[in-house]
Amino acid sequence: MKRSLLLVPALLAVAACTAAQDAPAGDRAEASATPPSPETAAAREDVLRDSYALCIEQSGGVTPAMQDCIAEESGYQQTRLKAAYDALVAEEASLQAEQANWLATRDEACTWDAEEEGQGQRLEANECQLTMTAERARELEERLTGN
Repeated sequence: MKRSLLLVPALLAVAACTAAQDAPAGDRAEASATPPSPETAAAREDVLRDSYALCIEQSGGVTPAMQDCIAEESGYQQTRLKAAYDALVAEEASLQAEQANWLATRDEACTWDAEEEGQGQRLEANECQLTMTAERARELEERLTGN
């Protein structure tokens, strides 16, 4: 399973390289995507479902298929996050402000500019949102259970 999760950064790097090769020479520096660090890949293992890794593995590196995998896992992770948040919000009044700050941080960290960036950067931004949402869901669930 670890190998399949490590495949995601490799696929992102390939997509970024392809986008960079297709870009005019002056735009190639901006088109390259930095693959996630090994620590980020390891963090994904802890918070994302095995079915997500399998879906990415079976996508064959095809962007629309990878996007479908990300969308499916995002829906699941957003449901987890909402459930934990709703359960905690009644207990902690400051959670609403904390969550708003977290959302702003996530959205800033995981941006993608459709006019300036390519498919590799889009996948990277979507996976960034997915991973941050899953990590936040786990954090709130742990707070809920007292762990």
